Amino acid sequence: MQASNANLPIVTKASEAIASILKDPDIRKQWEALGAVPLYSPPKAFDEAIRSDAERYAKLVNSAGEHFPETGSPVYPDEHRSGVGNQASYDPALD
Repeated sequence: MQASNANLPIVTKASEAIASILKDPDIRKQWEALGAVPLYSPPKAFDEAIRSDAERYAKLVNSAGEHFPETGSPVYPDEHRSGVGNQASYDPALD
């Protein structure tokens, strides 16, 4: 998930812009009024957090006997699949 070196200038510029925006008290107030907590993470920290979350949730999903679509395995048995590609949906009527 980490940006390639070719994308580093773009990621850095976007990250700096986001950090600047989130320092604006008016923007923070607007987000907080919506119930959001405006937080900033530098790209490397964000990448590490996403990877950590993915690993944690993969263990949870696998312990339940399910699989992520990216593995090529269906999320649900074939009779529960609908849609295209990895965009499977669950149809409780088929249970």
